[in-house]
Amino acid sequence: MPAELLSIAELFRGEVERGRRLLAESAEFRGSSDLQLFVEGVDLTVQRHAIFVDGDGQQRQGLTAQEMQQGLVVVAQLALRTLPAAFNTWMVQGECFCAVYDACHQVAASPLAWWRLLGDTALAALMSLFTTSHDGDQALAALRGNLRQAGAMVATWRQGIDAVAGLLAEHQRGLGFAPLLTAADAHRLWLHVAHDAAIALLSRGPGAPEAPQWLAAALAANRQLAEADPGNAAFVLMRRADLLCVHQAGTGEDAVAAYRSSMRKAQERKGEPRRRRRRRRCCCCCQPVVKVICCLPM
Repeated sequence: MPAELLSIAELFRGEVERGRRLLAESAEFRGSSDLQLFVEGVDLTVQRHAIFVDGDGQQRQGLTAQEMQQGLVVVAQLALRTLPAAFNTWMVQGECFCAVYDACHQVAASPLAWWRLLGDTALAALMSLFTTSHDGDQALAALRGNLRQAGAMVATWRQGIDAVAGLLAEHQRGLGFAPLLTAADAHRLWLHVAHDAAIALLSRGPGAPEAPQWLAAALAANRQLAEADPGNAAFVLMRRADLLCVHQAGTGEDAVAAYRSSMRKAQERKGEPRRRRRRRRCCCCCQPVVKVICCLPM
């Protein structure tokens, strides 16, 4: 196994194997969305690095257009597992980040609308993941750009973008991509990008002049996500309750109702109990990475 893949796969081997066992065998954790997202996220991370980074940890040279396209689908699917997760499992080696960034721009320059959509979607996902672990002016600018672009995409989705997303999925199937990015996946991802960007901007600048607009955008994306992403409804509703409480966007009864709905959705997932307070173990990679944080129950 190439050295760069080994560093990630080996780092999380024990945690991932234990996570798989808990999902398969533990009555307490069977059906746990957080644990499932973590395991799938690590698998996709290894796949992404296999595409974009060589055995020396450098950007892989000579990638074909199809390899870049498949790699960006992996990035998008990774974001779908990371943005709605209770614990951030985003990890990327610096050279891989640069390779993905370059591939996004190359694919977005395609004359074909469905590949342009993939490039734009993967870039928005990449910058969303980047801002989860970075502060400063660069991250703030990325958040503003993501919210602006995602808001426009979501608002005009039914005006032709959905059809382009359908063509994107069709062409992926024809090329034998695994995983795929379906039209529904792409729509959910843009909603998560808008939701995450608005909430992040609110947390970094609650007193900013744009704060009312950010709050409105966060609540609007949250309402749509509760319908578009039912598998993560408990997480989405919890974020709604947080927004209502922290930013006083509704009455106390509204926040309580959102919390109760979140708990009910969590209980509806087979085998997933109410979350208990537990000490958690964090693993951090000391290699030159953008960010690595993973947490599993002790």
